[in-house]
Amino acid sequence: MIMLKQALKQTFADPCGWSVFIVSSIGLFLLLLLIPVWTTPGNDIYFQIELLGLWGTLLVAILSIGNGLLITMQTVIRHKQKESSAAKKVVKATTLSGILLGSLASTLACAACYSSILSLFGFGATAFVVEYRTYIAIGAVLLTAGAIHYSAKRLNNACAVCHI
Repeated sequence: MIMLKQALKQTFADPCGWSVFIVSSIGLFLLLLLIPVWTTPGNDIYFQIELLGLWGTLLVAILSIGNGLLITMQTVIRHKQKESSAAKKVVKATTLSGILLGSLASTLACAACYSSILSLFGFGATAFVVEYRTYIAIGAVLLTAGAIHYSAKRLNNACAVCHI
């Protein structure tokens, strides 16, 4: 917990950190909310929020805030180091995959979004995903929390592999 507090102090020491966090969190929330609105004929924002319900909207908000914090932390890490290596590219790819998986899992809260998942994965995989969507959503939140933890370790130079 102390490591996370120190990392947050570093992340938000600059006003630019706050603006990146706010813009990325709101942008991700709106993106996750508006993609089904744009892709489903006759859908609007109010109907989408009604479809998501309280828990779905809360899940999208938590994932948006978590991923916004992760993007902000990665921006600070990027500013702290200028050179790039293969190990650092792996860390960036892992962060990006966590953000994408979290975003995909947040669409599981919406019944209208099932059609896009169905077209992407097929019926069998979609039936599995719908059946276990609660566990998948919890996994997405845990994945985001893990990525934030490792980003905090990296910001504090507590990671044995990836010193800044």
